[in-house]
Amino acid sequence: MAGVAGPMLRRSKFQGARFLAGLWVGGMVASALLATVAFGLGSLASWLLPPLVRQIAAGVVLVGFAVADLAAKTPHIWRQVPVQYLKTMPPGKLGVVWGFDLSLLFTTQKSTSLTWAALTGLVLLAPSASWLTLCGMTTGGC
Repeated sequence: MAGVAGPMLRRSKFQGARFLAGLWVGGMVASALLATVAFGLGSLASWLLPPLVRQIAAGVVLVGFAVADLAAKTPHIWRQVPVQYLKTMPPGKLGVVWGFDLSLLFTTQKSTSLTWAALTGLVLLAPSASWLTLCGMTTGGC
């Protein structure tokens, strides 16, 4: 979504930079929140279920997502970050709101189940990697 900053940067480098900084801040806050939930759920799953059960469950869920993708039934909400924000919010606030919304991962359209596969893997197989993975995705621009 950093591409939205292109026109802003052409008009005003300061406004474009504020948008990009806000996008990063909002994304990191949402990623940290989501990572905390993933870590908590994953820790609970690790405490309740033996590793083999978690591995089998992850495999079943991942196959389910693959089947959904092949059937063009990728689970997602038919929604995007509202474009009217672009016209009504100042660049810094727009970036924070947009970054937060996008990094929640649940609130926008998906073309594949890779997001859900990654979350499944984090929760069931590697909850301790939640913060690094999700915040890294935001930092890396995924």
